Amino acid sequence: MRYEPTEAHVNLLSTIHGGVLTSLLDTVMGCAVMTTLGPEEKHTVIDLHTKFVRPVSLDTAPLDVIGVVEHRGRRQATASGRVVAPGDRLCASGTATSMIL
Repeated sequence: MRYEPTEAHVNLLSTIHGGVLTSLLDTVMGCAVMTTLGPEEKHTVIDLHTKFVRPVSLDTAPLDVIGVVEHRGRRQATASGRVVAPGDRLCASGTATSMIL
């Protein structure tokens, strides 16, 4: 997924709000898990962690947001994600655990 920071997502410190980056990670990790589901299966995230490595500003564009399934079991799946700025600079990373329903 590609994200272009906008003024609407800037916090009081003139950087992109961490909640926006966390939401992006949640989305790509959830989509990655969805690729492993059968036609009758669903999932819901039960655990989500984000680590912020460097600030993201309006000048830090575009960002690539990548999600990967690390493990898929019968009842749970784990995924990891990265928010990467141009030059392959890591801005944030995350992990998520999903319950398979």
